[in-house]
Amino acid sequence: MIILRLEAQELEAKSGYGVGNMSGIVRQNLVSNIATDFQRFDSAGATVWTKPSGVSIVLIECYGGGGGGGGGRGGDNNSGDDGGGGGGGAMAWACFSADVLPATLDIIVADTASGGAGGNSANGGVGTAGNYSEVHLSGTHENDSAGKVLLKAYGGGGGGGSVFNDPGDGGGGGGTVGPGVSGSATAGGYGGGPTPQGSGQGDSLAGRGGAGSQFGRSPEPDSGNAEYGGGGGGGRGSDGAGSLFGGGGGGTYGGAWGSYARSGGATRPSAAQTNGIAGTSRAFGAGDGGSSGWGPHVGQGANDNGNAGGNGGSPGGGAGGGSGAYAGAGGAGGVGARGEIRIWAW
Repeated sequence: MIILRLEAQELEAKSGYGVGNMSGIVRQNLVSNIATDFQRFDSAGATVWTKPSGVSIVLIECYGGGGGGGGGRGGDNNSGDDGGGGGGGAMAWACFSADVLPATLDIIVADTASGGAGGNSANGGVGTAGNYSEVHLSGTHENDSAGKVLLKAYGGGGGGGSVFNDPGDGGGGGGTVGPGVSGSATAGGYGGGPTPQGSGQGDSLAGRGGAGSQFGRSPEPDSGNAEYGGGGGGGRGSDGAGSLFGGGGGGTYGGAWGSYARSGGATRPSAAQTNGIAGTSRAFGAGDGGSSGWGPHVGQGANDNGNAGGNGGSPGGGAGGGSGAYAGAGGAGGVGARGEIRIWAW
């Protein structure tokens, strides 16, 4: 029945008798005369959703914010000191009978997450972790108290900043019950909980975020893929991980939404000394991770600075890390994507 309603809705829009943009508009369905409504919340901060009249079912999707990329280090005669990629934000969803919901719901949408600053003869900065997006009750309804959380998706951890001879490692992907942990120069960030496999590292299932990669460790963990959690961020030479439903992690190549594999998101820049590429943003599904900046080669001049990482794709994509520089300043990490909340009612 849902497919029939959507097909009728599309036909009506194409025929010129309706409005093509459904955002916030209640319309009557041609098949069953049931009201249908779609609202998208993509501005950071708090707002309110009002339940349309005449609806029976409410479906909510919630995306956490992506982590910012870590900053590269410069001026230490080592162009390999790149920042790590940020982890992707989680995705959570729920379906409710409309009559059990109050007239309004409070909506909180995660803001963008800044990347770490590059360092020149100083440590690179750690990327800012992505924030959560949330839907909660705005008033007392039956036996539930005001403020009770109905749905929450946590943000990805920030990419690690680099220190001397140690690139930053990737941030962990956000989870459905906990945030992703930011990376550092000595360890990749753990994915946000829960941890049904009993470990914070590696690929994940259910609502846990994928783990961030670690460079030069023994054994060397790569970034972890995720199901509903965000993909883990990649460090130097490591790609961001994908997520089937959450945002992709940032990395040398960004991780992709809709994929349980590393890379597939933003590609690596095609030439040296180029900023990273932003992940793809989507109106349906989650965003991809951004790629890392490509720094100058060893032996180039003092004015050859590192380059910035690519921003994460909205919603929920983790950002790429900034590249290190042999003599100049390191590049800044990219900006992690904002979150988003989408609500269908029919």
